[in-house]
Amino acid sequence: MLDESRSVFLKSDSTGSQAAIALQQFRERLAEVRALFQYGMSQRDITQRNLDSLERELREMIGNIDRSPGIKNLLSSADAAQDALQEVIMCLNLAVDLLGMQITPKRRELLYQKYREISKCLTLAIKRLQPK
Repeated sequence: MLDESRSVFLKSDSTGSQAAIALQQFRERLAEVRALFQYGMSQRDITQRNLDSLERELREMIGNIDRSPGIKNLLSSADAAQDALQEVIMCLNLAVDLLGMQITPKRRELLYQKYREISKCLTLAIKRLQPK
């Protein structure tokens, strides 16, 4: 589901264009993941490893935003962008918790609802990562 080699690492922020490129890569990656949750992968095939990998990517994005004055300058609100990414992380962690429990029909329904919520949260995060 998630390709860990596609993670975005900011080496430096020497130019505004580098920050703009990183921001675009963040949005593109989130859009790819949202597509997987919406239609690109069966919800039955999502694993804890997939969710853990995505969480690491999101934490990396948050850190890059926090450390990059260039990215912060491009965003209307860096805090709002980071909060939106944190919301996705919270949903991912709740999904991991549900995956770790004995699966009952009700828990499976809750898990699939959480996947839908992850998709909605990703949409919000993509919007919050739009440059001003």
